[in-house]
Amino acid sequence: MTSADIELLPKYVRNHQLAKLARPEQDETGDIDYSGEVVSADRLEEAEVVTSLGEPSFVDLHRPILDVDLPMHIIPSSTEGHGHLYIDKLLTWHQYERLLSVLADCGIIERGYYNVSVAREHTAVRLPWVKKEEQA
Repeated sequence: MTSADIELLPKYVRNHQLAKLARPEQDETGDIDYSGEVVSADRLEEAEVVTSLGEPSFVDLHRPILDVDLPMHIIPSSTEGHGHLYIDKLLTWHQYERLLSVLADCGIIERGYYNVSVAREHTAVRLPWVKKEEQA
């Protein structure tokens, strides 16, 4: 791991809950423990995974970190810190509307974007070279 590798990670990930890979073992009750050893951010080189768990002061809060088994691309939008996510997966409108609903409920997408998308029965984002200021 190099400093360039570390720089690929967003700052919030570098300071997030890091851990060693869980080595699941069954305990005497038959339950499987999936927790790995927590690694502090200053020992990043020892970490094997980043978890969705928030900082210790944020009890029961998670930042989505997903293992997605589909091709995808994130292209920055014209709004700083925002992006457009393209996922190579065909969904029916019913499936897609359910996904959008959950994303809106969780605050991942704006409720207004959800409402407009449902009204027109599709989503749309500007092409990377089209800026908001250029819209009439």
